[in-house]
Amino acid sequence: MRDFHNLSCESLKRKSNMSYKVIVELNLKNGKVQEFFKWCKYVCEATREADGCLKIETGIAQNDHRHAFIIQEWKNFQSYKGYFFDLEKTGAWRSLISLIQREPKITLCNFSEV
Repeated sequence: MRDFHNLSCESLKRKSNMSYKVIVELNLKNGKVQEFFKWCKYVCEATREADGCLKIETGIAQNDHRHAFIIQEWKNFQSYKGYFFDLEKTGAWRSLISLIQREPKITLCNFSEV
């Protein structure tokens, strides 16, 4: 599996009143849902402690229990970028690969209050 994080997201505008949400969509292998939640427990605890993390949530689609989501909210893009590189160093992303069928879809969104 190739490196699935595309850093072209740096093109997002960086405004101080924005937060950044990272939506990770995963298709889990059969029988890997419980292992995924164990992985999430470890990773979510570390993520909550990361500088700039505002929130992290995980979920499973109601109509397909192999379709999982991780949603993170960050104070700014730089915080997320630093966290992601730290997470790669720990091997957490590599350990996720054994649980998924194919490359995750990662979407970065910038939100602001209106």
